[in-house]
Amino acid sequence: MTGQFNEGFDDPTALIHLYVGDLPPLQADQLDLKITPPGTSAFEYDYKDVTIDAFTHVKVRVIADNDVIAVGGPTIQI
Repeated sequence: MTGQFNEGFDDPTALIHLYVGDLPPLQADQLDLKITPPGTSAFEYDYKDVTIDAFTHVKVRVIADNDVIAVGGPTIQI
């Protein structure tokens, strides 16, 4: 998975969690994601033992310091 956020991040020290469907949440350090207000650096993560089905029609949620700051619509649509 690759991505970058361009807005919504005000605190460079916020604890970030990224939820993709039912997969375990990822923390910013797992993504090598750096907050550079108002957004973040580009990031990449290789899920192990996961097929494309785990990413099909699921929502992505972004949590910063226990606050939901974004919920994306369904991902990959086949």
